[in-house]
Amino acid sequence: MAQGDAVSGWASVASGSFLEVQPGAGVEWSIFTLYSPAEISIWHTDGTNNFLIIPKGAASVPTFLNNLGLVATNGKWWRIKNENASSQYLGYDGRQTK
Repeated sequence: MAQGDAVSGWASVASGSFLEVQPGAGVEWSIFTLYSPAEISIWHTDGTNNFLIIPKGAASVPTFLNNLGLVATNGKWWRIKNENASSQYLGYDGRQTK
């Protein structure tokens, strides 16, 4: 992939588990949109420290958060937690910026 290319990820995520929004080493992404049919919470992490940025219930369901501009690197990335009682299909879209 190259700078300016679209990035996206989609996965079935078990209840209480995370969709990791983490590029490879030396790469940087700007994430614009998050998708979920159920409640989620959004976390920022460096792999050791986890910071709750958007708590469960802060967004309407289904969740479609856009115009975010979340910067993700290999060392500091985003975790989208499925807060629903069953598995849910979660996703994101963005661009490679570095």
